[in-house]
Amino acid sequence: MRSIPVGVVMADPDTTKNNRELNAKYYNCRTDSSDLYENAEWYGLNSYQYCDGDVTELSKATGFEQLLTDFQNYSMSIPVMLTEYGCVNPSFPTVGDYEAQRTWLQAGWLLGDDFRDVFSGGFVFEYATELANSDGSSAGSSASAYPFTSYGAQNYGLGYYSPEDCDWISTMCVYNTMPNYDNLTTQFNGTDFSSESSYSKFTADSDRSSVPDCPSGFAALSDATWESDSVEDASCPSEVLNYECSGQTASDWTSYEGTTSSAASGGSAVSSSDSSDASAVGVSLVSVCLLAATIASLM
Repeated sequence: MRSIPVGVVMADPDTTKNNRELNAKYYNCRTDSSDLYENAEWYGLNSYQYCDGDVTELSKATGFEQLLTDFQNYSMSIPVMLTEYGCVNPSFPTVGDYEAQRTWLQAGWLLGDDFRDVFSGGFVFEYATELANSDGSSAGSSASAYPFTSYGAQNYGLGYYSPEDCDWISTMCVYNTMPNYDNLTTQFNGTDFSSESSYSKFTADSDRSSVPDCPSGFAALSDATWESDSVEDASCPSEVLNYECSGQTASDWTSYEGTTSSAASGGSAVSSSDSSDASAVGVSLVSVCLLAATIASLM
């Protein structure tokens, strides 16, 4: 079975308070060097830095360039990506009927050689403008009425859905691209990955081969007291435990008594007479097993 790395996503904070570095290093470090599961396995940053449409060179896009400089200095040992990026601003050009169309130059910069040494790409925001958020009701935002041809502080879409009242149920939706969709396509298609090493040949830089030191002022994770530590683990009804996914070996927790281990202490229980409820739970679990097996067969 393929393992799936677990990471964390943070909003890009006030850099004047040094929170960008504190957050990044805190989630990458280990207060217990032997605990391989203490740190995140990847780090995501929601960062909106390139907001001036009149700037066309990275050297003048100081906020975006600072991202590179900062994370070069952090020497993160886990992959770092921009989990949201794509500032909207009225300074971006009008294209056809659409105002403030992002040029997405930062997408080209992010995929360039220098940034690729530090960042593992990113996710632009967002696929379609959200109708519910485009009316200007959000604090400090300006409206962009459907079909979103005017500038709006929430008009982040690469496109939009039509008709306006579509809901994918009674009325199906059609996706319509905006000019900034084509701008992003141009940046993606213009990226040269020929110098990128293959996965099997990739070697991390020496300064990124070990986790960084933890920021000062934070207690060791083992010193924390978790409220859940004092709560008894919930037990599955034994009827559910009788069902197994394909390929799972039987284990000693399978029983036929029809009660949970917490029943004696006042917890809820499912008796063998509760056949309708237990069967429903069992069928649901079997369905999950079949779904998992189907997904596995496609991998």
